[in-house]
Amino acid sequence: MEIEEFLEILKTLSENNYELTDHFVQRLKERNFKFDELYNILKTKKCKGIINQNSDTFKLYYEYDLKKDIILVISYRFNKFYFISPIPQETKRRTKHE
Repeated sequence: MEIEEFLEILKTLSENNYELTDHFVQRLKERNFKFDELYNILKTKKCKGIINQNSDTFKLYYEYDLKKDIILVISYRFNKFYFISPIPQETKRRTKHE
């Protein structure tokens, strides 16, 4: 799947068509994130970057706060979104500011 196609399909994300993997749930707890907050970011904020990891899995970069971005690894298979991992990252890694 191409990035443009995935971004169009991502607009259809709803409470009825996703699943949280066990790994994702574990990482939410370890990294003190709440899924509702990340879901809201995904639905309301502009994606700052995207990398196609394989044919159906993508890394999506979003601003989280002034110092931190959140990378959401999401797969789309069988008409369902699978949340694989939430990864915090310092904003300066994306913006290259020191």
